[in-house]
Amino acid sequence: MDIISLTIMPIIAAFIVTFIFSKIYKNKVKVDHGFAFNYFGLSYRRKMIRTLYTFPISIAALVLLFAASLLSFRYLLFLLLITVIGFVIQFLYNYTMWKQEQNESPYQFQYKK
Repeated sequence: MDIISLTIMPIIAAFIVTFIFSKIYKNKVKVDHGFAFNYFGLSYRRKMIRTLYTFPISIAALVLLFAASLLSFRYLLFLLLITVIGFVIQFLYNYTMWKQEQNESPYQFQYKK
């Protein structure tokens, strides 16, 4: 298999799984305190927090990939750029949705604790 198909197939699988879980957890009660393993069961505030603490872990994994990879520097730099852009977009989206949800809600504590 070539490098493109090895990159595209996991991305397609991730989009399919994300779509399915988004539909399953759409109208469920979201967890805002304590530990929750499933990302889709979290409130937007908790998703934003999880994004913040998984970002350094992902960057460290990419640095290890840089060190142990035989791939070209351009390809690895492209992966790093896409990862950083993805995290920034995810953080901004979750922050915006959290603030919007906070402003629309008449109750301060609407999430399951």
